[in-house]
Amino acid sequence: MQLWPWLLAPNSEASGQDIWVYDTGRDTMTRMTFDGKVNQFPIWSPDGSYIVYGTQEGLSWTRADGAGKPQLLIRTKNTVYPWSPSPPKENGWRIRS
Repeated sequence: MQLWPWLLAPNSEASGQDIWVYDTGRDTMTRMTFDGKVNQFPIWSPDGSYIVYGTQEGLSWTRADGAGKPQLLIRTKNTVYPWSPSPPKENGWRIRS
């Protein structure tokens, strides 16, 4: 089983509820969302290249390397929770609402 050297860390103290990545090896935090809105339930994509998370508008994702801007994947008024039991080497997504 591969252990990731990074953890997803929602932080509501200084930035609304933005998503941060905590690098356990360097003991540093990198902010991934900047809109100050409610961003919650972050998960890694199966290949580790994206972070998927719930928003007030639906389901969004952003590149895990910080490049580009977050994009809305699914617009809905319902609360949705990204979910994937797949280890990083497997493909596949599951979305629960």
